[in-house]
Parts: sequence; C-alpha cells; structure tokens
Amino acid sequence: SMHPGPATGMGKPTASLPKSRDMVIRARNRLRRQKGLPPLLLKRPLDAASCNDSSRRINLLLEMNPAPRAYLEIGTNRGETLQNVIAEERIGVDPHPLFDTESLPRGVQCFAQESDQYFSELVTTGKFDVVFVDGLHEYRQCWMDMIHSLEHLKPNGCLLVDDTLPCDEKSARPYWQILKETPPGRTPSLGHWHGDVWKAVMLLRQCTEAVEWATIGDGSKAQTLVWPKIPPREAADALQLVNVESISHLTFGEAFQGGAPKGLRVANEADVFSRYSSVRSEE
Repeated sequence: SMHPGPATGMGKPTASLPKSRDMVIRARNRLRRQKGLPPLLLKRPLDAASCNDSSRRINLLLEMNPAPRAYLEIGTNRGETLQNVIAEERIGVDPHPLFDTESLPRGVQCFAQESDQYFSELVTTGKFDVVFVDGLHEYRQCWMDMIHSLEHLKPNGCLLVDDTLPCDEKSARPYWQILKETPPGRTPSLGHWHGDVWKAVMLLRQCTEAVEWATIGDGSKAQTLVWPKIPPREAADALQLVNVESISHLTFGEAFQGGAPKGLRVANEADVFSRYSSVRSEE
C-alpha cells in the first residue's frame, strides 16, 4: 500500500521519508548482490512486525532503560539484527562483518576484530544497556564474552545469548569437531549450527548468587536472557572464578537425554519477559 505516513502539523507525511530511503537502499543492495558487494545496512530500523526475533526482543529490553541507550552486538554476521535495533548508540563487533562498514547508519559503529581484542581496548565501564552475545558458538568463548559484557554493563543492563538450545545432536556439535570434519584449506560449513553454547548457560548454575537467567524455548528462536543480581562488575568476578573445564566432558546426548536440562531454565518468551520485568520493577 502506498499510503503516506501520518501527517504532521506542516501537512507533510513523516513516516514515508525514511521508508522510501530504505527502499532505495534495498534496490541498491540488489545491485550490490549481483556485483558480489556486501549489502548496506538500512538507514532506519523496520517496525517490530518485520524484525527478526532477536532485534524485536532486544528492542523490548532496551525500552526498559532510559535514553541514551547503548547496545553492543558480538557477532554481527549480515547485520540483520544490528540494523533493526533502536538505540542511540549501536556497536557491532565481528572479525568478518558481511555488510558494508564504510557507510553506516547514524549512531552505528562496527569493529572488525575479535571480541576479546575489542574488550581489551575498551576503557569505559558501565557502558551498555543490552549486549547480544552471538559470536563463535563455542562455550568457552561465549563464557569469556559474558564475563567481558558484565564488566561493561550498566547496573540495570542485561545480556541476550543466542542459540542456547540446540535442536539435535548435529546442531550441537562442538566447534573443534566441525574443524576436524573440514578438509584442509576449506571454510567450515556451519549450516544450522548452534554449537555448545548451552554449556555456558549450564555453568551459570555455579553463579546463582551473582546472576539470574532464563531460556526462551517455545519453538521460536532459542535464546537465554542473563542479568546480574549484584553490581555487574562483581557478577563478572564471580564468573571469572568458575572452572570452565568442569563441564567440558558433558555431551549433548547425556545432558538432553530427558529433554532440555533443568539448568537452562526453559520457559516461553512471555514468561521470561514477565519474570525479568517484574525484577526490574522491584528496583
């Protein structure tokens, strides 16, 4: 439908302008794809109905905090989530971003580096409202990303960790196994791969004084919401003390024998969000 946006006092349609700008970018991206060039990010986030589950949830979480809000995304891939997040400051970190990093929308920065390196160079603390952890799906790396994110989280911030509920044994293969199956000189083909990130959530059971968590597992995109119960830096210290190898031997087959393990705290999205917002309203 070609209806103009809601008219302002000046009698000008407001909403149609950024939308048409996004249509221009979409058209340019079709041409760029034909030329083998990386896509441009949209100038303006899509509405909630057109967003993926990740950006829709992230926006709900960001709305709970006062402006100005800062958002960090570890593992940006093609930028589909990053471009639809609504925050005054958006930062993406990915060693190989698959979008054009030269002409970014206003308020977006992208660092083409490993997350460990990004955090080691980050001087501010208490910076982020929401961190989306979607880097390498390897539980030790995910654990480091969670520690670093907590170190740089605002007191009322939270983490959303992606792909924490593998659908089957194949999607839960650890990264080392995928590398072993990959012929030399070839890029690992990951397909529909969740990795062993679920183990990082299981490790949280050793930190129940420091953090709360709940996993969305209702058939939509499986993700775990993690938030600190104590000042975020202290929560990060508590995670530092955990021996990540204490769980290295645990296999998907063992852990998921009777369905999702209790330690993941699986619930539907509405329950996870209502639990989190009730904690937030007590503050």
